[in-house]
Amino acid sequence: MADKTPNANPQASKLDAIRDIIFGEQIQDYDARFSELNQELTQKHDNLNTRVEELEKRLQTAIDRLGESLANQMTAQHEQLMLEVQRLEHEKAKRVELGQLLIRMGQQLMDEEKATS
Repeated sequence: MADKTPNANPQASKLDAIRDIIFGEQIQDYDARFSELNQELTQKHDNLNTRVEELEKRLQTAIDRLGESLANQMTAQHEQLMLEVQRLEHEKAKRVELGQLLIRMGQQLMDEEKATS
């Protein structure tokens, strides 16, 4: 490979100077455009990351609210179920008392029947 220092080949350095004169402005334009595109891309990437973070927060908030709502509904249903169980147990106790009362009445009737016979 040839050494690209200015003193190594005066002909090559002249060609580089001519190339810079002819294409230098275009290359600077390309460099400036690439720099702008890079900055724009970086800014859009940052904006996208910010939006994703905001959406994640909103989603987490919605999930948390849904979880709280579900827990509240489950608690309310459990309380209703327990009240219904208590009511049924109370009715069952009344039926047991009624059954015992009927047995005593039947026993008394049988005792009275025996006493009168």
